[in-house]
Amino acid sequence: MKIKFLNATLKSLILFFCIASVAQAGLITVSELQNQDVGGQNFNFSFNGLDLSNGTGGTFTVHARGDFSDSSSQTNETLSWDIESIFSASGIGGFNSALVGLGGPFTNVTEHVTSRNIEFTRTWNISALDLDNMLSDNVLEVFVDFASGVGALETPRYVEVIISYNSMTSVPEPSTLAIFALGMIGLASRRFKKQS
Repeated sequence: MKIKFLNATLKSLILFFCIASVAQAGLITVSELQNQDVGGQNFNFSFNGLDLSNGTGGTFTVHARGDFSDSSSQTNETLSWDIESIFSASGIGGFNSALVGLGGPFTNVTEHVTSRNIEFTRTWNISALDLDNMLSDNVLEVFVDFASGVGALETPRYVEVIISYNSMTSVPEPSTLAIFALGMIGLASRRFKKQS
């Protein structure tokens, strides 16, 4: 009787741990690049069918190349962006020759051929709360606005947005504890059989 009770209890524990043990899916990264065709262009990016985040936040990256030189005649060579009226920034860019190569919060600031063709990358952290609000409908809408001073003379010229986060999707994972418990059941049942 004790053996049947012990056996049923251990099997229930193994089943529980096998069902309850899940791993979080890996990092999700979505990106899109759009070319600039006219000065002061606006861009709309839409990412559909996205999984919910696992509550740890994520990152938003803007990678752009074009006329972002901050000359004395045009000081509005910047971009602004907005994600679903939750997460936004304005006045990004405006590099003069003294800043190129330094970049401050920007990375990979490069001056290509002339001072009117500057490439840069900048990444912001998105809080878990903001990311959850943005992904509540499984769609991300991103709006990027180039100021009028961002001309379309130099090539290539583009803006790319990249969003990265860990998803909530559950993936079955073998549990070490369940495997250990199976081994213990095998040993216990073998011992009890020898005693019988």
